[in-house]
Parts: sequence; C-alpha cells; structure tokens
Amino acid sequence: MQFVGPSVSERMLKYVPTNLRTDLSHLTEGDKRALVILADISDLITKIFYRQAWTGATQLQERLADKALNGSKDDQAIYSMFEIYRGPWDRSMENKPFFDGVGPKPKGANMYPADMTVAEFDDWVKTLPVSDAKRARGYYDLIQRRDGKLCLIEYSKAYEEQLQSVAKLMREASELVSDPSFAKFLRMRGDAFESNDYQESELAWLKISPNSTLEAAIGPYETYEDELFSAKAFFRSVIHVRDFMGSQDLAKFTQCLELIESHLPIPDEYRNTKLVPPPISVVNQVYHGGDTAAP
Repeated sequence: MQFVGPSVSERMLKYVPTNLRTDLSHLTEGDKRALVILADISDLITKIFYRQAWTGATQLQERLADKALNGSKDDQAIYSMFEIYRGPWDRSMENKPFFDGVGPKPKGANMYPADMTVAEFDDWVKTLPVSDAKRARGYYDLIQRRDGKLCLIEYSKAYEEQLQSVAKLMREASELVSDPSFAKFLRMRGDAFESNDYQESELAWLKISPNSTLEAAIGPYETYEDELFSAKAFFRSVIHVRDFMGSQDLAKFTQCLELIESHLPIPDEYRNTKLVPPPISVVNQVYHGGDTAAP
C-alpha cells in the first residue's frame, strides 16, 4: 500500500503541534488517578470507532503504528495524519484517500453491509415489527448480513469485549472521583455499555454538578459519519477539567438574560418573562478518543 497524492509533509503543514496546559492543582488525588483511567477509556473508545468507521481501519492503524515506532519521520507523520483524520481519507480534501487501493470512503462506514442498497434496507425495515424497525433506524444497532439476510446487532454485542473493558474502567474511575454526581454518571454509563440502553445515563450526564472538577462525554453520540441515513451513533470520548474562574466570568452574562430579553425588538406578548439562567461551564479538554477527527 503506497502513499499517494500530495506529500505527507505538505499535508501536515496545515497542522501545527501546540502545547496546551491545564491547571490540575484543584483536583484531588482521586480525581488525578481517575483522569489516567479516563484516558485509557478514551483509547479503547478509539479502537471501537475504528471498527465502526471501516472494515480495514483497525488493521491499517496497527500497521502504521508499528511502522512509525522505529520508522522515518515520514512514517511517523503518516501515522499522525491517519490519527488526525481517523482513517485513510483526507478530510481536508473532500475525503480523497491518501493510500492507493483504499477506495472511496464508504457512505455507510462499517455500520451496514458494504453491498446493501438503500432500497434493500427500506424493503427489509417494512417487514420488521415496529420495535425492531425503530432499532434499525435508531442509534445503537449495527445492520449486518447473516445467511444472506439483513439483521440487527446491538452495539453491546458487536463491541462486547471492548465495551466490557470500558465498563469495568468506568466503575473503577467512579470510585475515585470526588463528585458524587459525576461518579453516578460513570457508573450508569458503564451499565449502559452492557445493556445498550443509554437513556438513564444521558439523564445522569445532564445532572452532573457544576461543582464537579471533572466532566466527560463518553459513548455513542454523533451520526454524521453515517452518510447513508445519518442514523447510527459513533463512539467518542472527551475528558474535561472544569475551569471554575472562567465559568464564574461567563455566569455574569447569563445573569443579564432578562435585561437582554427586555430590549429585544419584539412585541411584549413574545417576551419570555420567566427566564432561568442556564448553567454554563467553561472546561478544558485534556484528552479525547474515538469520533474526534480533524476537518
């Protein structure tokens, strides 16, 4: 497999490595230990994302990583570019592949059979019970072909080994973090990875206290990698350390919402007289994984 198109050095000129620092002095020792675990979780989430993205992604990523370990600067840059774009397609050049033999970026990623047509999918969904039809068009099930027929596979089964590892680490981290609401989210999200039911853990995420020093979004979220139906959610992980001073500064603006509302050039009957300042937090992202490709 050969690198094609503009050279890797030319492509990488668009990206400049930058050191970003975050103040961790207000974290407890438990929070700091949990951060390490959350980083490990993020790396596992990346492995799941590669499985979702393309059938050959995992194998190619491992090959490039091995080559970069003791290879040339170009080998290291190629691996970095693969990681930046989360695959062998240059997202800044309309997803043109930068390896020969890769082919176009699959519209359905690896969430549907490569030979499945939209018409076949639609006809199949019509034959399903209502609950299964909802799953087929929903976020958390793969569509695979077995014995020549389309079928549903829950994420919890499709990625069982890795999700069980993630769930175990989530529970370990929950025992270390200082904030009970964040700990609850971690536990419930770990349960969701095994049950394939994400609703309760999503609600728990919304209830993470603004006083929590740590915050994270871990799980299947965005659907834009599914260019067939924009239906299937892809795994991602972003780990944040809360900036309390920045949050306090931003809160000054939320306290002015009623004043702003009162000066809007709209009739009085359209004014919201019961505005509640929304909780807005400033956070510093310290790690990420999965569906976090650069444009």
